[in-house]
Amino acid sequence: MFGRNILGLKLDNLSLVEAAETVLRHCQTVEAPLLHVITLNPEMVVTAQRDQDFATIVNRAGLVVPDGVGVVWGAQKLGYPSIQKVPGIELVEQILALATCAGERKLRVYLLGAKLDVVEDARRRAELRYPGVVFCGAHHGYFTAEDSETIVAQVNAAEPDLLLVGLGSPRQEYWIAEHAKQLNCRAAIGIGGVFDVWAGRVERAPLFLRRLGLEWLYRLVKQPSRLPRMMALPRFVILVYRRRIQMKGEEDD
Repeated sequence: MFGRNILGLKLDNLSLVEAAETVLRHCQTVEAPLLHVITLNPEMVVTAQRDQDFATIVNRAGLVVPDGVGVVWGAQKLGYPSIQKVPGIELVEQILALATCAGERKLRVYLLGAKLDVVEDARRRAELRYPGVVFCGAHHGYFTAEDSETIVAQVNAAEPDLLLVGLGSPRQEYWIAEHAKQLNCRAAIGIGGVFDVWAGRVERAPLFLRRLGLEWLYRLVKQPSRLPRMMALPRFVILVYRRRIQMKGEEDD
């Protein structure tokens, strides 16, 4: 992994396949410490500018990849032209596809998040799609902080290698970081609304829009309630250009 920095946050420069191979290899390592994987988007970058605790979680994570075109654009503007997009859903699906074809000990995966019917549907569909993976448990995401100890115990009892946490950001990143030392799994990834997609509740943008970097616009049209969250995008752009101007001034001094 080759570390970069975007607005004070670490960012690893790996391709989608390289990132998936890194996570899978870690999951197959005996006695491996927990690898916290963060898929960084512009909204998370903006959150980290005002929330130092969240910024610390990002910078302490074992692997941080750019989830979408926004962070890739920002990284390029700040001098990292080789950064590649690694969408969270595609990262997880690549990991599971590689695990299905690995032919070694089956990867064990636990799903945590979303509504009960959604996560159960997501689990059933994933089992059909990735027969080489053991989906060893699932739990909904509607729990309180007081329930966390019980949930950690349930996760550990299922003995997963990989924990997928779909609680939304920054809750999912905080939850993983807070319980990292208690969790016995080898890797944990915050995946936002992936379970909704797997369960068929939410549709991804057509491939041509994804290739044009317009998946965010498609999601906004489909889910207008996302508009307040999308307001992070112009703030992100302003932060990037402000930092670029600072960098230019530092070069001229």
